[in-house]
Amino acid sequence: MTPPDKPGRLQGILKEMDCALLALSGGIDSVFLLHISREILGGRIRAATIRMPYTLDREVRRANHAAAAMGVRHEEIRLSFSEELRRNPPDHCYLCKRRLFSRLKERAAELGILWVMDGTNIDDLGMFRPGLRALREMGIRSPLAEAGLTKADIRQLARKNGLAGWDLPPDSCLLSRLPVDAPVDVERFRDMEAAEDLFIAAGFPEIRIRCHGDLARVEAPPEKIPELAKMARKKNLPARLRRLGFRYITVDLEGYRPGTMDGFPARPARDTINPETVPFG
Repeated sequence: MTPPDKPGRLQGILKEMDCALLALSGGIDSVFLLHISREILGGRIRAATIRMPYTLDREVRRANHAAAAMGVRHEEIRLSFSEELRRNPPDHCYLCKRRLFSRLKERAAELGILWVMDGTNIDDLGMFRPGLRALREMGIRSPLAEAGLTKADIRQLARKNGLAGWDLPPDSCLLSRLPVDAPVDVERFRDMEAAEDLFIAAGFPEIRIRCHGDLARVEAPPEKIPELAKMARKKNLPARLRRLGFRYITVDLEGYRPGTMDGFPARPARDTINPETVPFG
C-alpha cells in the first residue's frame, strides 16, 4: 500500500510550485503527475510533449489523449535529429535530455512559467539513468521522486484514480533499440516501432525489437517466449518483419532486459556482487 504521507507530500510540493510546465511523455508516471497537477494547480498547469525522430508515436498518442481527457492545455514541440547523436554515443540519453529540457525551459520562459517538471520517480534514481544528470544540471523538478513515490505507488494510485494505461509496461525511446557507437539510420526508427506494434497488437505489450542492421533481435519476458514463438508462426510475423526491412529475425533467449544496447554488461561483474547473498555455481 502507498504510505498516506506520500500523496500529501506530492500535493504540498505542487502547491509550493504554484505553476509549472510538465514534460508529458505519455508514460504512466507523467500522466499521473498531470492528473494530480490539474487537481492542485487547475489552469496553472501546462503540458508539452517533445517529438523527435526517435520518439515513439504510440507514446505521443497517449500524451495527446491524456491531456485532452483532462482538459489541460498541451502542445507538441518537434525537434529535428541532432547530429551529435549520429553515432549513438554512450551518453545519448544525457545529450537528448539536455536538448529536450533546454527547449522546454525556453518555452516555459515564453509562457512566464518558473518551473519545468518531469515524471521521474524515486525508483529511477537508483537505476542507470544518464539523462538524470541533465535534469539536475538544469534545475528540472521531479515531484514524484521528491515525494518518495515508487513505480508501484504510482501504478496503484493511477489505478485508483481510473487512469488508462496504469498497467502498461514502461517504454523508452527508439535510440535504445540500437547499438551504441554505431551509425544511426534515421529511416529505421519507424520500422522498429512498426515491428514492435505487430507484437503489441498480438498481445505482447512488453516487447523490444533490438536492431542490428538487417537483424531484428526480439526481446520478451522469458516465460512468454514459447507462446510468442507459436504466435509469431501462426500470424506469419517473420514475413511481415521482412517487409519492414529485417532480413533475419531472432529471439533473445535471455528475454527482455532494459539497457541491453548500452554497451554495459547485462549483469554486474562478479567482484561487485556480495558472494554471501548471490551464489555462483
